[in-house]
Formats: sequence, C-alpha cells, structure tokens
Amino acid sequence: MRQEDNYKLEGDIDADSVYGGAPDSSEPFNRFLDLASSRPNFLPPWWNDAKRAECEAFSMSDDWCNLAAGVQKQDIIDHYNDPNFPMQLRMLGEVVYKRGPGGQDGTGMMNMMANLETYDGPKKYSVMHINHSST
Repeated sequence: MRQEDNYKLEGDIDADSVYGGAPDSSEPFNRFLDLASSRPNFLPPWWNDAKRAECEAFSMSDDWCNLAAGVQKQDIIDHYNDPNFPMQLRMLGEVVYKRGPGGQDGTGMMNMMANLETYDGPKKYSVMHINHSST
C-alpha cells in the first residue's frame, strides 16, 4: 500500500516495483525489510535471517499477499474487514521510513488511533472536582 500512496501523493514510482513495470515488488519489499531490521527494537526478538527468508517466500506464495500485484486501500479494508487497518499500515510504514506518505507527519493520527484502541465506550457518569477554597 505504501507504493500506492507514494504514487498517488508524490508521483513517485519505484522502477523495480509492479508500479514501475517490474514483474513483482520483491526488491522494494527487501529494502523495506532492510530498513525495518535497522530500526532498534522494532522487529520481534525471534526475527532472524531464517524468519526473513520465510517472510520473503510467503510474500510470493499467495494470491492475497503476492508482491506480483499492487494493493489499494479498499482491498485492505475488504480483506481485513477493518476500515482502520490501512491507517495502521501507514503508521507502521512511517516508523520504518521515518516519514509518512507524501512526507506527512502522522504523530497526531498515531495518538488518535492509540486512543481509539484503548477507548472502552462512553462513561455513564463523570466526576468533576471543584476547589472552592479561597487563597
């Protein structure tokens, strides 16, 4: 989806991606994995060369996650049945690339999404403390 965003927002196309006419986007994906691996404490402790090889193989093995096809926002919403999932992927990409699509800063959106994940519904009551003491 990041490649799609880069194309739509910046007019930027990786020549070695499906958006640039390559048979698949394995090279841009490998660059993404290289960057992700360089971010301290980003990948889980069990991540290693063997897991990366599994990830690379999986990325070409299935119709849904196959790097030989582009993916659009609506595809992700439909597949995961979650309208927020594309934004979560964008935020993950921002951590790896150190910038959002189109150069946007997603800090505010990241905070809002974190608040939504911890929101437990409307409160039945609220308590306000008012200090009537004079100073």
